[in-house]
Amino acid sequence: MEPKKQRKTRPISIRFSADERAALDAAADKMGIGPSSFARISVVRAIALNPAPVPRPKRKPTEASRSLATFIGQIAAIGNNLNQLAHLGNTGFDVDSEAIREVAAELVRLREAILTSKDDQSDSDLR
Repeated sequence: MEPKKQRKTRPISIRFSADERAALDAAADKMGIGPSSFARISVVRAIALNPAPVPRPKRKPTEASRSLATFIGQIAAIGNNLNQLAHLGNTGFDVDSEAIREVAAELVRLREAILTSKDDQSDSDLR
């Protein structure tokens, strides 16, 4: 049976030198958690109590994933434009063929940007 989860409501303030704080930040970053969580876990372990499980590491997006998110947003915008053109065409309006060509050209540019970005990233960054 799991122990009852207790809320952490009793704050404490600790002052560090610049070097100590840098070491704390580095150790916390290495574990993928914030410095406060790291300090709390370290203190609780030092006084021989069992701390709560280590929080999940913070995820830091890679440059490749940020670029991919940008491209996905651009694809969504293009999809919206295509839906608007399709709606106009389905309601009897003449759809400007130049507008269709612009959307197609935008898709080609986006495809090239994605492929260029993929070529610029290492395989490990894309996973």
